[in-house]
Amino acid sequence: MDINEGISESLDNIFAAVIVGGIDTNNMDLIQMKKTVYQYSVNKFLATYSDNIFEGCYSFLYTVLSTLKVKLFTKNQLESLVDQNADNILKSPTIDLSEYSVTTTGGAVGDEEKIEAFKIDLFEKFAELSNRYVSEEEFNSSIKLYNLYYKDKLMEKIALNMAMIMSPTGYDDRLARGRTRHYQGADDAQKYYNTKIAIIRALEEENSIKDTLIDDKWLEEEAKKDVTGDEDAIIDMGIPEIDDVHGKLRRGNIIEFMGPAKGGKTTMATYLAERCLSAGLNVAIWPLEGEKDEWTSLIQAIMVRRFKTNSMVTDKKRILERRYESEYEKQSVLSARQILATDKSRGRLSFIEGTAYIENFIDVLDNHYENKNAFDVIVIDSPILVLSMTGRGKVERISEAYTLLKNYVSNKMKRKALCILTAQLKQDVVDMLRKNPKETIDVTAGGESAETIRTPDYVIGLMSTKNERSLGQMKIYDVAVRHGASFDDCYIGCQLGCGYFFSDPALNA
Repeated sequence: MDINEGISESLDNIFAAVIVGGIDTNNMDLIQMKKTVYQYSVNKFLATYSDNIFEGCYSFLYTVLSTLKVKLFTKNQLESLVDQNADNILKSPTIDLSEYSVTTTGGAVGDEEKIEAFKIDLFEKFAELSNRYVSEEEFNSSIKLYNLYYKDKLMEKIALNMAMIMSPTGYDDRLARGRTRHYQGADDAQKYYNTKIAIIRALEEENSIKDTLIDDKWLEEEAKKDVTGDEDAIIDMGIPEIDDVHGKLRRGNIIEFMGPAKGGKTTMATYLAERCLSAGLNVAIWPLEGEKDEWTSLIQAIMVRRFKTNSMVTDKKRILERRYESEYEKQSVLSARQILATDKSRGRLSFIEGTAYIENFIDVLDNHYENKNAFDVIVIDSPILVLSMTGRGKVERISEAYTLLKNYVSNKMKRKALCILTAQLKQDVVDMLRKNPKETIDVTAGGESAETIRTPDYVIGLMSTKNERSLGQMKIYDVAVRHGASFDDCYIGCQLGCGYFFSDPALNA
């Protein structure tokens, strides 16, 4: 891509802030000046650029910093990294070695000679950037300028390439390590667009980086909260064993229910979702497992149980099948259904239906928020079922789904939301608990990806035997908690058929 002088200057400013290994050791003033901004700059650089959107020498320097994860390196170390990655450089879609392909006399140049010529330019740029000082302000403004430029150029490229994709010959997209991906037809055009637009969306993530100065203004804001209360604390579980320790769940939190297959995870998530609705909070549900009608039937069953107390307990399956045992039960369900749909004192309920793809599922959530239901709570059952249009591996897409969700609900929304998730316990943990019910579980209990445990603010484990469920009891565990203390392993009452959970001190006597 052609780069004008202003953009070239911005690139130099960006990389000068994060390249320090080639500073003249006699220039102590420069060393000290760069030291004051280096740590801030390199952290922001890595947070802003999750993809290599640079070319030439800048592309390889990005690879060293981000992909190879070498933050500090000398000229000799840089040379060693070039030699180790020579084959990747020759095949790179972002490093054009064609200018080194012909000698001054017109003869052909071999691969080794191309790499040696590239080294000369790279080392010159490395020395220049190392010995160049930029302030934080210059660094930040350069990032903004380059990102705007890149997004404009990429959108132009996307438009041109999508036209080629729709042509009879299609389009070959160059990837790292000499690989290509062929796109052809409408479905591939959508996949290509989603892949590239994700790069643009990632560049916007830098807007979520916030600076807060603890000063008089902060003190004033904190004093207001003392009067109004914590407006982000929106709901509790309604189960004292949990609430007395965790307190209220807050906007921006992720709470996850983890258990064996068909062990009550979805039911617990639905129970909490209905509590949110009854508190006037808008709820959106994306059931990647199960159908919308199954969820609405369970919610109605929970409502009947709450409204009618113990005298009226219905079952989600009877509601789903319209198979009522009495006229009273039928009328109770119809009343709950009417309230669910029309009661303005309650929150609005909406559903997102369809397959979730890692490349665009945040866009789907955002579109739903903007155009259908400005949700305070989002329920996803379950993120491990998020797929990829571009062939990403299961662990990679699950990990990314969790981190994208956390950033979205806590940073990217107009108003932060509570996120409710479900995940499955490892089978060996399930087997251990069934053999040793007095044992506890810890942060190694999650399967599929470490992010299923690491990312949520609260992870609550559910476990019960068939006999315990028949007796209306379930054991709960605090698998992981980011804020405050953990509650003790304990039993709570449960009525899974109508989706209700409650405290029963007798179970823990």
